[in-house]
This record gives sequence, structure tokens and C-alpha cells, in this order.
Amino acid sequence: MKMVRYKRLLAAVCVFAALSVSTVSAADTATLNENDLVIDKTTTETGEQVLPEKKNLEEVEQARTGSIEVVLTDGKAGTDKSNVKIRCQKVSEIVHGEYVLLKSYKDAGVDLNAIENSNDLKNAAEQLLSKAEESTNTNVTDANGTVTFKNLEVGVYLISAEDSEMYDTVEPSLIAVPTWSDSEGEMQYDVVIEPKHTEKQDKEENTAPQTNLEENTWRYAGLAGICVVGALVCIIRMRKRKS
Repeated sequence: MKMVRYKRLLAAVCVFAALSVSTVSAADTATLNENDLVIDKTTTETGEQVLPEKKNLEEVEQARTGSIEVVLTDGKAGTDKSNVKIRCQKVSEIVHGEYVLLKSYKDAGVDLNAIENSNDLKNAAEQLLSKAEESTNTNVTDANGTVTFKNLEVGVYLISAEDSEMYDTVEPSLIAVPTWSDSEGEMQYDVVIEPKHTEKQDKEENTAPQTNLEENTWRYAGLAGICVVGALVCIIRMRKRKS
């Protein structure tokens, strides 16, 4: 009967050890919420955005001026889209139905006339931003995350934002004045753009939960091993006493 009792004790110890490790792993994993794990998550998608085609550029009225309204959409929970400093820099003229980069951007390796999709436009914006000088045409967003640049000459403009601790990282964007509107069937000189933005990552928050999980797993695995060894020692001693 004693041998049966100790076998049952050994089985109970093994089950307890396994449950301890599983419980700790589950508890630590629960702390890894979406905000901890997701890096560089895109929080807004405005769809395909390209510059007006050559056939539309022929309709441009050079003497007219226009405006660009920049609208920041809601960012990660806890961020503030107000008081974000936005820059609006002209990078290209529209001459005889073609885009012609300004002198300071000619060595950026960008051909705006070859833009075919939104990915090309994004890459061009990033390349032009690397060549951009300090802009005097800057303003901050209001409480709704909106800022408008008025009295803009015809051309292509680079929209970018200074890094803000209170808001997501804003991707640079290119937009033309005027821009073709499919719904209106004509060129629009007052345009609106919603720049894409991505969550800022916190390396400490992203890696710390994984480190704790590994440490606790090894700690409890060791305790489980000690329990099993102790139970085996007890059984061996009982067998010796019985013999």
C-alpha cells in the first residue's frame, strides 16, 4: 500500500510541476498585447494616390493658385494629432504638360513623369525629402489635426512632418496642385491629403515581456525537476527500508 501511495504522490508531483510551468507561460503571454507586439503598424490607408497624367496636365492654368489641406487621422491610442509641425515644400514645376524638378532637387534621382503607382510615389517622396532644405513654409495642425497651406503656385509639393513625441511617425507625401478629380471630372486647385502614419515602437516594451517569459519558464522548469528528483529519492529509500 505504501508503494502505491508513493507512486500516486510521484504522479501528483509531476502533474503539479507541468501545470506550474503552463500557468506561468500563459500568464506572461497574456501581457503581450497588440500594442506591445505590432511594430510599424499602418493606421490609415487612403488608397492609390498618383500624380495627374500628362493628358490632364495640358489643362493646367499656370496663372491660378491653389491650396493643400493636410488632415492627420487618429493615431495610436493616447497620441495627439494637434500641434504637429507640417512642412509644405515645392519640388517641381509643371511645364508644357510635364513635371520639371526644381534645381535643388535635380540630383535626387527622381523622375516624376515616370510615376505609375502609389509605391513609386512613396519612394519618390522619400528620395526628395533626403534632398530637402529647411522649409520656411511650415505650420502646425489645429485641434482636429488639420492645417491648410494657401496661395500655392501650380506644381508638385512635398508634404512632411517634424517628429512629434505626441503623435505617430508621418510618412512624406507628394501631391500636385492642381490634382485631377475623377468625381468632378476636372482639375482641382484646392486639394486635400491624408498622409499615412505609423506607430512609434518602444524597443523596451517590445522585448521585455519576451525576456520575462523565458526567465520564468526556466525557473519553474527547474523547480519541477527538483520536485521529480525528490519524489524519486523518497521512493528509492522506501524500497530499501522494505527490503
